[in-house]
Amino acid sequence: MPKKENRINHKLFKELSSDSNKFKTDAFLLLYKKSKDCKPYKFSVVVSKKIYKKANKRNKLKRQSRETIKNFLVLHNIHNFCLLFFLKPSLKDKDFNIVKTELEKSLLNFFKQNKDL
Repeated sequence: MPKKENRINHKLFKELSSDSNKFKTDAFLLLYKKSKDCKPYKFSVVVSKKIYKKANKRNKLKRQSRETIKNFLVLHNIHNFCLLFFLKPSLKDKDFNIVKTELEKSLLNFFKQNKDL
């Protein structure tokens, strides 16, 4: 689980859900906002019951995704972003290395497209 300062709270979750920019890929839907309130960064991962019915499988996918996202943000020195990830069913039943590769590739494309943020 991310540190408390890196987690999105309930108020920020609602704010991102209603008033934010969107980025769609095959792996996830990303709602994002550049903000000084998000130091160094804040993110959350949502896995729907449509993907996995069992909580332990949803939690495993969330843990793996959070770790991949956190490592990516630290490695690429990304700051002041609030990121909300909704994972898509395309990641279901895939090996961790494949999930990691897809997430990293999609995040790299996102930050390349949004250099001006």
